Amino acid sequence: MPRTPSSTRFPLTVQPRGLRSYVWRLRDTLALLAMLVVAQGLVVAAHDSIMQGWHHMLAWAWPRLGLGSAELVAWGTTDVAGISLPLVVVQLPMPAPGPLAAIFTGYLAGVLWLFSYLLPQDGLPLRYFLRLAGLLCAASVLGWLWLPPGSGMSPQAVVNQLLMLGTGLLWCIPLLHALVLYIFPLPLGRQFMATVHALALVALSVPLQAGAIAWLLVHTNSLMVLPLYLLATFLPQVVIQLGLYGYFVSHTPHPAH
Repeated sequence: MPRTPSSTRFPLTVQPRGLRSYVWRLRDTLALLAMLVVAQGLVVAAHDSIMQGWHHMLAWAWPRLGLGSAELVAWGTTDVAGISLPLVVVQLPMPAPGPLAAIFTGYLAGVLWLFSYLLPQDGLPLRYFLRLAGLLCAASVLGWLWLPPGSGMSPQAVVNQLLMLGTGLLWCIPLLHALVLYIFPLPLGRQFMATVHALALVALSVPLQAGAIAWLLVHTNSLMVLPLYLLATFLPQVVIQLGLYGYFVSHTPHPAH
């Protein structure tokens, strides 16, 4: 049965659409703050368990992916609002790239550009994505040729920054949802489930993403650091979170005209 305007948490005005169509009241502010406290409390309670899960998963996967022994997955700390929290850190030793790695990366850049021209015109987003990846591969080769050794980002730093990004997302998602999701007239249970789903996606995907990137860097070459860092670390997480946000916002009831 379609949702009627009277069943929404916020009363409706006569304006046609958008947030201006809803009247914000004091109890809505209190509900938003209460939801934020509950969601942030969930992060506080689950943080250590999530870090333990990441550590066990990566320590199990490291030798099986050919990345070294399980001892290379260790513990570090990070500060959140002045509080020291445990953080998973990894070591990823690998040799400096040589001429063969540069030839492979340059060849890959050319293949990506050529393939982008073979795609139909209705595949413009994919065409531009492939060209961007090709440009980043070419930039990696040029950096290897012109910059001094060790001046770029190391593969180990890429994986550790991804793990730190995931930790930061866990702590930021409740506040982000309070600012951009809880302001919509969704039932409190649906708002809470949106935050739970967003946190679960980060908790489950970050160690898998870190292991996949580490495997690609070790089994291809370290010149792939630049494209993987820019296209495969924070970008997938942003896209996933935007998709989840759009899904839950799509359940917002339409105001009556």
